Amino acid sequence: VTNNQALGGGTLSGSVRLCGDFVLVGDTSFVLDRGSYKQFTVRFRPAAPGPESCMLHLTTAAGAGIVCPDLPVSGNGTGPPVCTISPDTTDFGSVAVGAHVTRTYTITNTGGGIVSGSIAAECGGFSVAPLGSYSLAHGQQRNFEVTFAPAVPGAYSCTVDLEALGGAGCPQLTVHGAAIP
Repeated sequence: VTNNQALGGGTLSGSVRLCGDFVLVGDTSFVLDRGSYKQFTVRFRPAAPGPESCMLHLTTAAGAGIVCPDLPVSGNGTGPPVCTISPDTTDFGSVAVGAHVTRTYTITNTGGGIVSGSIAAECGGFSVAPLGSYSLAHGQQRNFEVTFAPAVPGAYSCTVDLEALGGAGCPQLTVHGAAIP
């Protein structure tokens, strides 16, 4: 807010108001001598994902005779991070000893914020590549492969730990298969 002496001179006083999920940080009032200004910080704290807008309203003291225009503010709430794994196929079926089957899986952040973590697995008959960390903004993806290559006949199972950090809730991926002679 600026007290532009061409618009009124003297002291200008009043307050600032917002609506919805927009909040002002600090003092919302102002008292300005001619030519001085005060900055206000607006913070957007969305309660739900999606776009929102409102008007920043400046109210001047009664009798000042000055009308300040409203200013539009807008934001887009992204919500918390949401980690999804696809495809949801976890059965590698029956595989002959000495053969292998490889499937590609995708970690996707379908929410907002950042999904981060690491991929790890230690299981007989299954291998995962590449291992390591990931950090995904909304809509970003990270692929990894799980290969089932059994060495001896029998039933196999492996839990791929996606170790999501920050509460994004990446599910563990448990795969299984059977080795036949």
